[in-house]
Amino acid sequence: MKSAKRIYFYIASFVSLTAVAWAIIYLVRNLVGGLDRTDLAWQLAVIIFGLPFYLAHWIKLERVCRASELERRSNIRAFYLHAMTAALLGSMVTQLFRLLVETLQLVADVAKGITNPLDHLIALVFLGLLWLYHRRIPFFDRLGDQETAWERRFRQLVQWGFATAGLSILSFGVIEIISALLSQFVESDLTIDTRQMINTAVRVVVGSTLWLVYWQKLQSNFNQNTAGERLSILRKIFLSLLMFIGLATFVGWTGTMWVKLLRGWLNVTENYWRNPKWDEIVPMILVGGVVWAYHQLILLRDAQACKASEDQLTIRHISQYLVAALGLLATTVSISGILNLLAMQLMFGTDIDEWALTSFLATLLAGLPVWVVQWWIIQQRAVGNDEQRTAESRSAVRRIYLYLHMTIAGLVILSSGVYLIFRLLLKLLSVPDLWNRDNFAWAIAYGIVFAIVWVYHYSLAQKDSRRTGAERMEKLSTVRVAILESDIQGLTEGLQSAILSRMPKVQLDVVSNLARGEAIEQTAFDVLVGSWQAMTNAENTARQNVVLPIGGTNASWVGVAPASMTQLIEDAAQKVETLVLDHPTQLFRQKGFGWIVTGTFGLVALIIVSCVFYWLF
Repeated sequence: MKSAKRIYFYIASFVSLTAVAWAIIYLVRNLVGGLDRTDLAWQLAVIIFGLPFYLAHWIKLERVCRASELERRSNIRAFYLHAMTAALLGSMVTQLFRLLVETLQLVADVAKGITNPLDHLIALVFLGLLWLYHRRIPFFDRLGDQETAWERRFRQLVQWGFATAGLSILSFGVIEIISALLSQFVESDLTIDTRQMINTAVRVVVGSTLWLVYWQKLQSNFNQNTAGERLSILRKIFLSLLMFIGLATFVGWTGTMWVKLLRGWLNVTENYWRNPKWDEIVPMILVGGVVWAYHQLILLRDAQACKASEDQLTIRHISQYLVAALGLLATTVSISGILNLLAMQLMFGTDIDEWALTSFLATLLAGLPVWVVQWWIIQQRAVGNDEQRTAESRSAVRRIYLYLHMTIAGLVILSSGVYLIFRLLLKLLSVPDLWNRDNFAWAIAYGIVFAIVWVYHYSLAQKDSRRTGAERMEKLSTVRVAILESDIQGLTEGLQSAILSRMPKVQLDVVSNLARGEAIEQTAFDVLVGSWQAMTNAENTARQNVVLPIGGTNASWVGVAPASMTQLIEDAAQKVETLVLDHPTQLFRQKGFGWIVTGTFGLVALIIVSCVFYWLF
């Protein structure tokens, strides 16, 4: 079955089954709870037309799958089955939550409006039967076979999705409990809302159960390395994401706490700020801090348990540098704001705005520790042993981070300088109506702060560049590279030029054409480069071989993207450099995690630049 046709059949099955399933559920509810003829007509219409529509598509799919193993193992089928089971399980969790809440409210005699737990029980039974059916299908599909890579990815995605959903439900339930306890402690005569207590208790029970079931499964798979779980990219993505969300929550609400405290200490007149509502602030700080610390600990334990893959290291680096960027952004904005207030007072005698001052101080107190701690962890690798220093200096994430901050700082410095000169020229030209003291002070403050940011990151980039350059030259001076001479016009000369332009210190030799079966006597070569034809005509003992897919007028290369001679020569030279320097980079024409790194930092850069320019002007 063609992919487009397969996609159509699975989409039609998914939509029609969902419609029919809920039509049956509402039909049973209608028959049990009291007949409504209008609803009955609609539900029967959906079932009468939708059920044959679903069966026609699903039976066709099952017949094809029984006849073809390839069809049974298709990625689209795996995605459909995991998506369907996830959708059914999500609906079951929702119905279970409502069933428990409404049952307990009826028992406690606090139910309001129309409450019928039987409706949710009916949905649970029918959805459960459909879930069991779809859960058995993957088992029969791969009976006697191993789980494919895509099946494993879909399974992990579902598990992490439900574990994250369970943690979210649990977190909000815990926040509500802590808030209620604090409210009761502050206001002893506060009336307890029984309905809300039942809702919160059920949320905690359902959320904790969902999280524990899937989290224990994920941890068990990791400890036993089931299906390569320790090298799972999804694990690092979700752990880093949860850690980042917890940190952002902790920092944001810590800043809010400092704002309220500082405005209270400085006797700011607004009553709301002078009387902090701790039942709102403390639960968010506690839960956010626990989520952050717990997932940070899991990431550290993962790193100790096994050596991370390149993609996992990339994700870890991205998360660490994003945290540092978040802390640095809060620090620079707050310091700039404080300097602006001081400049306004010193230059124009303006009274300091206590409201703004407390906001900037709170942001500084929340963001500065985050940046200091995270940047200290990052810099420990940059000044560690030789292996750590080399790896950190070569890190694409680090280079993007440093040059991204230099770019942002440079743009802010440029904008501030232009704005200051513009305002001074207006002053010299006696245009007092356009003289804006506040913007003038802001330009000075941002210019000073971001000049410091630029100088600091530039010095780090230069230090990394000097270190990697010295290591590179030292390495190249001891390496021997040989090019197998080729009959293809321009190939040998092109390889010589491309390799020497990249590695001028390397020892480069050209080995003349060899008769078939003749061995290369120079066995001390580190890398041997040549076309496929030249390689097949020679036996060699070089440490590494770089083979160009060229040769044969009727040759069709499988698994190799078409490329021009110039592109192949450049790719070969880059590959030689990679092998010589033991640097596991990929060719830019290949799709890898470099695109994810670039895209992530590009998006963050766009957001940061937009915010900075908005705040500045």
